[in-house]
Amino acid sequence: MTFNVLLPTLITADAQLISSSATESADTTWVAWTAGSQTFTLGDTYKYAHVRYEVLQTYTRTSVATDHVPGAVGSEDWWLALEATEQWAMFDNQSSTVTEDVGVLVVEVKPGAVFNSGSVVGVTGAASVLWETFSGAGRTVGDLVWSETKLLDSSYVADWYGYWFNPYDVYSDLLFGGIDGTTGNGAMPPYLNGEIRLTVTGNTVGTTVGVAGFLVGTSVPLGEVLNGASGGIIDFSVNETDAYGVRTLVVRGFAKQNSVSFKVGKSQFRRVTSTLAQLRAIPAVWVPSGDVDLSPMVTFGPVQEWSYDVAYRDHIIFSLEVNGLT
Repeated sequence: MTFNVLLPTLITADAQLISSSATESADTTWVAWTAGSQTFTLGDTYKYAHVRYEVLQTYTRTSVATDHVPGAVGSEDWWLALEATEQWAMFDNQSSTVTEDVGVLVVEVKPGAVFNSGSVVGVTGAASVLWETFSGAGRTVGDLVWSETKLLDSSYVADWYGYWFNPYDVYSDLLFGGIDGTTGNGAMPPYLNGEIRLTVTGNTVGTTVGVAGFLVGTSVPLGEVLNGASGGIIDFSVNETDAYGVRTLVVRGFAKQNSVSFKVGKSQFRRVTSTLAQLRAIPAVWVPSGDVDLSPMVTFGPVQEWSYDVAYRDHIIFSLEVNGLT
């Protein structure tokens, strides 16, 4: 098995998000001071730079010096960051925030960089996801250069009893393009100025569909996965005990965790170390195998730590740990 990583192009600029069918958060847009005075009231919410903020204390601004720009260093006493706005939640590198729409969610983006792969993380309420890559700004049929539809049904059916009574199960994380191991004529062609349309269709009419994360970029092979890969989850839920000894389960988020060892040829040693260094503190999609049956090994998050062992003449052994995001 080849260990691949999706080197992402971050979607952060307004020009990169062409359109979204999701309704943007209704909070008032915060704007910088220009003249006069304005009072911000405790508890009110505003949006700024694609993030929702809550006012922590009532204050009146009368100049640039009293602006207290949300998210800026020194503004922590006045503003509390809540979450990304609705349309931008799927690009904020947090799997706990979701961009949603009723029935069908359609999002169009222009990364502005070369890409040949993508991933859709934390899909909910959907029956299928369609990825389309276009060569032109019109995003018409004539500009379509690659497309792929993936169904989310992953229910296990071994017999007629299972067909009728086994619980319904779905994939929540999907891979598109080279990152899923597709090669040859079926692979997503690398495109510099391509535009992407993502269509997430609900499993029933009126269902709310959602996407927690969308990543697009270049698939980079790291090496050959060795036996012994391991993984699981870290659950942040806790049992709280009151003064009378009554325990209450407080449900919180969880994160995936994977440990993988892989080997690379000596000639690839510098390239792999450079790639891993480039991905420091950057959430990426780590794919130890493109086999759909091993999809639980796919992890979205930053690499926690990695090391190498130069113990052989012609190859190097890497060990890598990835902690998924909640």
